[in-house]
Amino acid sequence: MSLASMAERLTRRTWTDEIVDAYVGPFVSAHLAHAVAASVREDAASGGAVTAILVALLDADRVDGALVCVSAIEDGRVRARYRIATTRNELLAARGSTYVLGAFVAEALPLIEAFEGRLAVVGLPCELTALARHTGLAEKVAVRIALFCGHATTSELVDHTTARLTQRANGAKLTSFRFRIGHWRGMTRAGFDDGTVIEQPFSAYGLYQNLYYFAAKKCMFCGDHFGYDSDLSAGDIWSAKYKSDPIKHTALIVKTQAGADAIALAEQRGECEVVRVDIGEVLDGQRRIAPFHYNVSARAQAGVGLGLKIPDRVGAHVRWHERAAARIALQDFLATQSPEGAAAVLRTDRRVLKLKLLLLKGLESLS
Repeated sequence: MSLASMAERLTRRTWTDEIVDAYVGPFVSAHLAHAVAASVREDAASGGAVTAILVALLDADRVDGALVCVSAIEDGRVRARYRIATTRNELLAARGSTYVLGAFVAEALPLIEAFEGRLAVVGLPCELTALARHTGLAEKVAVRIALFCGHATTSELVDHTTARLTQRANGAKLTSFRFRIGHWRGMTRAGFDDGTVIEQPFSAYGLYQNLYYFAAKKCMFCGDHFGYDSDLSAGDIWSAKYKSDPIKHTALIVKTQAGADAIALAEQRGECEVVRVDIGEVLDGQRRIAPFHYNVSARAQAGVGLGLKIPDRVGAHVRWHERAAARIALQDFLATQSPEGAAAVLRTDRRVLKLKLLLLKGLESLS
């Protein structure tokens, strides 16, 4: 048995109906899935199931387009931008996670409003909640797909990452960037105009991201991990038993009939392979971050001593280790709110940061 499997067994959680309702909200079923085509899975962050579902919807004329977020290169910098994909190739180009904060209300909602036809909308939980507030757009949206979300980061972190990669490329111009591709934790890949391609472990970026450095402020106030306002939610499953599986899986939670129909269509058209599982299987794969994300109460309490006023709309019972984990996250968030603080964090020995991350993960794992 691996150390990761032993750690999971020691920190196993019991997912009661009350906990599932709090974290997930009403749901129909849970599944593990992956795109059948290896070419679809190739550059996907997980199993490519979301892309496969969108392809099926588009090819079957169930939708006329899909609102997606892409990692766009603008003046050598990576920015989150929203696009409406209307072809398979455009959907494939949008594969992969985008960890940098986007402007959904300012950019995406006008695109949806101006589009003539039916849409699938893929977004973070908070973005789909923003969409739900615009009731006049409901008739245009056939299916809403939420991506599991711990939090987003601001552009400073990705700018630091791309600057270091550009140095390694001897100053060549950045032309493409993918935050995370490949199996398990994956790799970050950057392409340059001279043909240079540089890959590095995603952990080079994820170390700071997982410690809540450069976190978006709104994420400190949010407890929606799985997308309460979605028809279908999708994300990674980080259970150790899947690490050696040659095909990475996407975890899916069906919230409504529209979500169930989308999965069924992808199966029928041979785009996606889907296996039904217990909801606990999906929660096991998000065992650390989902409880932490939901527990706004812990951040509200920890914020008092740090000068942060975080409204507690959850009212959860807070244990000592939850408060301690929340305090670490808030301290790290605050540390990168100034240029001087951000520079100090980026100068910190990564070995120190790795030890700190182990402490945070340990606190998050306690049940």
